[in-house]
Parts: sequence; structure tokens; C-alpha cells
Amino acid sequence: MRDATPARDSPPRPTFGRMAAFFVPLAVQSASQSLSFLLVASIVSHGALREQEFTAYAQGQSVIWILGAIGSGLVTTCMVFGRSRTGMANFLRLNVRVMAAALAMELLCCVPPLDGAVFGGLLGLDGEMAWIARRTLLFCVPMQATFFLRNPYLAQLLVEKRSGAANLATLARVGLALALAPTMVRLGLTGHAWGAFAITLPLVLETWLTRRFALPGMRALRDGPGAETASVGEQLRFTVPLSFGGVIISATMLATAYFLGHAPDHVAALPVHYVVTVLVNPVSFAALRMQSVTIAFPPEESGRRAPGAFAVLVGALMCLILLLPQIPPLARLYFVRIQNLPPELVGYARVALAIATPIPLLQALKGHGEGLAALRRRPNAILADQAAYAAVYVATVSTVVNGGLLPGPVTGLLGITLAIAVSLAALRVALVANDYERRFPGGHFGTAALRARR
Repeated sequence: MRDATPARDSPPRPTFGRMAAFFVPLAVQSASQSLSFLLVASIVSHGALREQEFTAYAQGQSVIWILGAIGSGLVTTCMVFGRSRTGMANFLRLNVRVMAAALAMELLCCVPPLDGAVFGGLLGLDGEMAWIARRTLLFCVPMQATFFLRNPYLAQLLVEKRSGAANLATLARVGLALALAPTMVRLGLTGHAWGAFAITLPLVLETWLTRRFALPGMRALRDGPGAETASVGEQLRFTVPLSFGGVIISATMLATAYFLGHAPDHVAALPVHYVVTVLVNPVSFAALRMQSVTIAFPPEESGRRAPGAFAVLVGALMCLILLLPQIPPLARLYFVRIQNLPPELVGYARVALAIATPIPLLQALKGHGEGLAALRRRPNAILADQAAYAAVYVATVSTVVNGGLLPGPVTGLLGITLAIAVSLAALRVALVANDYERRFPGGHFGTAALRARR
């Protein structure tokens, strides 16, 4: 008779408690990264042009995120393939090459004639606004490089389930940003140039600490039987769909600048949109870290439904966070005192924030689905959801703005919320199709479904 007692050396079954212990530091890390940008925003918005300077700075940052998005899939790639000495060495080479490409494109966008095409033709900026956006792009080249240099060390800590160490490094970054922001405002060191400095220096500190924490584990990597030793080319082919999807998502930031910049009330629309998204992004990005939780606690270990149920719980709780700024005193504190937004625009900001309240739940479920796709080596499923996001976002914002259906300040957040919902549906459809193909490897989704009915 077989003994029902589990083996002593079998790992403990992951529980909500263990998932939460892994997720919470990741969520704090993601939220903290966006929080540092929020703090920097207060430095920029106290510059000579007030909220308009922050608008130009944010548009320069949108170009930075698009160019950097060509490497947006690198951390996931390293978590999947960088688990051996050879796999990690090949990833390091891939990471440097992608970084070089991103920095080269960023520098090219700062020089004529490309700078005019980007900032004047595409973003519709002119005069001092175009000058601020272009200088933001140039001054943030070190920031872009530092993000890439952090990739392998962050991925190593996540593979080791040491999210607490990664979070400690991020908290050090936020602590420095928290000290810099009010000090620089008090000393009059404000505007876009000082904003670039204030966002880069804390990131350098975070990367240095992350490297120190991750190096022992990276040095202990070995090649052995069954070790993942994918070549640079193989890792690149895995990364491209993930990163291309990131480029698509980031390109919607330019769509925001274009459509809201051409709205009748564009003077109010862009500042309100950027100030609200700076508040929404920390919670949104934190919820999306369910991707790392799903990879670290795959369903075969934690139970088929456990990660999905955990995602629902996490997303619902994080939605409550976005309700706090609806309280009038907190709304005045954030929108008026911290971000220097004119009081007459606070009403629009609160409506936009209310529209965005479901985003954390949608993002948590989306992160769970993207984690499943990564575990199955199906980056095309992630690409499908990101393409759906971009298509729905652009269609929604352009239709609403051109039709004058809603005020410009709330249009961008409406587009983001609808786009995330549709992209989540597209991802789940892609995963269901993948399930059928795994069960019936002889055919595609349609023929597999027919065979299932027979």
C-alpha cells in the first residue's frame, strides 16, 4: 500500500501567504518606482512654465519610454533563460546590444532633422515646449542606460524569490527621491533639467544596490544536465514579441499627446491627464507584477486556480487605493499643493481618476495571464493582448476627441481603461486557443474545437 505521507524533501505547497510574501515587495517596488517619478513631477511643475513645463517634460519622457520599450521583455527573458551560467552570459550580451540600440535611437531623436519630425510633427510642440521636450530626452540618456543595466540583477533576484532584496533597493531609490524633491524645490532647483537629474541619481543608487544583492547568486550559476543554455539568437526571438508589444503600448503615449493636444480644450486636457496618470501608474504597475508571481509560483505547484484567485484578491484591494484621492482634502493636497494644478481643473482630475479605478483589477488579471503565456513560451499571446490594447486605445481616444463626446481631460483615462479590458479579453482568448492546441497538437484552434465536439 502506497504511503500517503508526502516526501520530506518535497517543497511546501505555495499558499496565498507565500504568494503575498513574494508579491508585496514587488508591488511596493513597482509602486515606488512610479512614486519617484511623481516626486520628480513636483520639481518640474514648479519650473518657470508651471504645469505646462511638466506637460512638455512628460511628452519628452513618452519618447524615452517608447525607445526603451524595445527592451521591455528582457527581464522576463532573463527569468526564463538566465538560470544557468551560459544562459545568463548570453542574456548579458543580448541586454547590452539592445541597450546600445535604444541609446543610439534616443540620441538621434535629439538632433536635426529628426528632432523636428518627432517633437514638432508628431507631438505638435513648438517653441519653448519643443525645446523642453528635446532637452528632457537628451538629459535622460543616463537614466535609460541605467534601466537596462539593472535588468539581469533584478531578474536574478526574482528567480531566487528574493523580491524583498529588490524592494529594499527600490525603497532606497524612493528615499533619495523623497529627500531630493522638497529640498530642490525649496532651493529653487526646479524645471525639466533638474527633474532629469532628480530621476536619474536615485535610479543609479537602486541599480548599484540591486547588483550587490544579486551578484552572489549570479556567480553561483552553473551549467549542468537539463540546464537552459539558449543562445543569444534564441533569447532574442523570445524577447522580440514581448518587446514589440511593449513598443506598441508605449506608442499609445504619443497617441495621447497627439489627440489630446488637438482637443479643443487641450490646454486643460494634457496637464490633467498626465497628473492623474502619474497617480494611477504606481498602482497599475504594481498590479501587473502578478506576471512575476505566476512565473515564480506556476500553477502545477500552487494549484491550477490559486494564482488567478490571488490576482482577483490583489486587484480588488488595490482598486480601493484609487478611491482615496476622491476625498476632498486629499484631492486638494495632491492636485493643487503637490502637483501645482490650477484649482479649476481638480474636478476634471477627480472624474478621470474615478474612470480609472477598475484598472488595478484588470491589470492584476492581465499580469496573471501574461505569466501563464511566458511559462508556456507563448510570447505571441502577450503580443496579441498588447496589440489589442493599442488598437482600442487609439480608436477610443480619436473617436471621443474628434466627435467632441467628452471633455478632453477625462478622455485619455477612459481610453486606457477600455483598452486594458479588451486586451485582457484578447489574452484570455489566446490562452484558451493555446490550451486546445496543446491538447490536440494536430491542428489549429478551430479544428481542435471541432475534434473536441466529436
